[in-house]
Amino acid sequence: MKLPNLRMRSFLSSAIDFLYPPCCVSCSGIVDQSADVLCLECAGALPLISAPYCPRCGAPDIENSHLCTLVNPGRNFHLARSAAVFDEQVQKLIHRLKYQRRRHIGTYFGEKLGKMIEKDEQVAHISWLVPVPLHRTRLRERGYNQSDFVTQGISTITKLPIQTGILERTRNTRSQTKLSQDERAVNMRDVFRVTDRAAVKNQRIGLVDDVMTTGSTFDSCAGALLEAGAEKVFALAIARA
Repeated sequence: MKLPNLRMRSFLSSAIDFLYPPCCVSCSGIVDQSADVLCLECAGALPLISAPYCPRCGAPDIENSHLCTLVNPGRNFHLARSAAVFDEQVQKLIHRLKYQRRRHIGTYFGEKLGKMIEKDEQVAHISWLVPVPLHRTRLRERGYNQSDFVTQGISTITKLPIQTGILERTRNTRSQTKLSQDERAVNMRDVFRVTDRAAVKNQRIGLVDDVMTTGSTFDSCAGALLEAGAEKVFALAIARA
């Protein structure tokens, strides 16, 4: 049996959209195009970050950028950038990405982040993108790593290559959600290792995760990468809390 030609596939796609209109992943309303993730109203309400922002941590408050504490000389990552501020709507979307298999939410935000960093001269000359890995136990339970899809979205826009096996999580750590800043740092200490030190040497790495709160996860990953010889590490996240 031959595969349908392009005209037939277009007809079938239109018919499916007519019978089962694509819905907004936030409010469940109808979206304009089958490729859209959010309706116009929900997309317009997203607290996306745009320039000008803090040149170090990417926060939308540049008036106090000289007081930035998230990125400082004690951090292992060089700069941080996020697509959005973490609010109730973004929290709901990230939860659906992580626990309800709404993987296209990750690529949606990844593309937003890709467009942001593409215009940012300070996040320049990245060698490749690396998603923050899950421990194999959690990966087996969930079936996928949500950061992979964010990374794919960034790569779609920037054309940067992706390395998924270069970093490994060695311990299945506790959830960071209810931990203090100090507890987060202890929880993430010596959790990651580089699997190919020669490949990492002298590379500028864009490290990708879903949420940045205190930066402890990024810091632990970046420490392992720098110790293996990476030149610089940039922390890239969907949202910053």
